[in-house]
Amino acid sequence: MGLHGGIFYIGIRRWIYGQAIYGAESHNTEQEIIRDRVQSYLHSAKSLFA
Repeated sequence: MGLHGGIFYIGIRRWIYGQAIYGAESHNTEQEIIRDRVQSYLHSAKSLFA
């Protein structure tokens, strides 16, 4: 739920509220932010379920 909610919230902030996305100053695109979050999630899951 955390991963899904975080990605969903990016879209809500960007497209519904018209606000900047937190962390976007260090990333070029929303796709990069989402890719980083998914990679972090998978890395964490690998550690937890090893």
